[in-house]
Amino acid sequence: MFQNLKKDINTNTCIHLSADQVQTLVESCDRSRGLDAEIRGVSGASKDAEQSCDAVVFTCGHHYTRENFLLSVVPSFEANLSEAPNNIPQTAALLSGYYRNRGEQPMACPRCVLATIQSS
Repeated sequence: MFQNLKKDINTNTCIHLSADQVQTLVESCDRSRGLDAEIRGVSGASKDAEQSCDAVVFTCGHHYTRENFLLSVVPSFEANLSEAPNNIPQTAALLSGYYRNRGEQPMACPRCVLATIQSS
């Protein structure tokens, strides 16, 4: 994470998302809220629920809704590291535990970590 932030440190003071990336996150949140309301049989959601959506954004540019990150990305990451040829289940469990914590993620995104491990 810090290595990505240090790149062009004088010009990059924040994580940038394009309008398309933001739109994709918003649409994912909208779909998620719609499914949640449909599953619960709720016809209308509160204004807070309508206006909020947690997102997980990494300095590499990868980004996910929190729901997709926790339900799809992290389990897939853990499974990929626990299976051959990687076969490092303890490391997978430890890293997945960090990814499941709320708040700042003090590490690289799972996609980049997996790509680095697989290229080694």
